[in-house]
Amino acid sequence: IKGALMNFIIRKVKKMVPEYRIPNTVTFQTALKQGAANTFKPVELTRDDTALLQYTGGTTGLAKGAVLSHGNICANMLQAKEWIRNSLREG
Repeated sequence: IKGALMNFIIRKVKKMVPEYRIPNTVTFQTALKQGAANTFKPVELTRDDTALLQYTGGTTGLAKGAVLSHGNICANMLQAKEWIRNSLREG
């Protein structure tokens, strides 16, 4: 409640946040409605396809995106499984 009240005061009463518009944008709710209207279509994936971008500060402190493939993620899971295999029971 406190955060919502402060946001209201800062935006509407004190007018400290300027109005802005970003052209050609879609609201989150609209995107959800548009997505719900489509049916799921599975696609073929390979180990080399991009799974995600991991944003990291790296060693220099500058933010950068590291491309992780599906093969990277699978290899990481297999490595983690080997590290903890003696601590887990299947099932």
